[in-house]
Amino acid sequence: MHTHQQSEWGFLLVGACRVTAVDEMGRNFVADIYPGEGWIFPKNIPHSIQGLHEGCEFLMFFDKGDYSEHNTFSISELFAHMPMDAILLCLQDISQLLCVFSPYDFIST
Repeated sequence: MHTHQQSEWGFLLVGACRVTAVDEMGRNFVADIYPGEGWIFPKNIPHSIQGLHEGCEFLMFFDKGDYSEHNTFSISELFAHMPMDAILLCLQDISQLLCVFSPYDFIST
């Protein structure tokens, strides 16, 4: 799951994928997408795209020409580098949907 500063449009060409998003109210959205279908993620909305079965091929478009992976915040990558006890502390209170830490606080050397 990640988010970025640009809106994203996607159009599936081949295969199947699952898109997941979390809106501003904390509601989850999950849908399976097939060829000829697509998605729109507004800027700063956490989302993911997962290839199903044999994978998928798609076109992606962004509303700003200055899109860069370096401006993408990956929640999955952050959790991969966080100690499990820190993640459990964040998730201890189920009403707390997002616990914000600096990723540099938890990178192990």
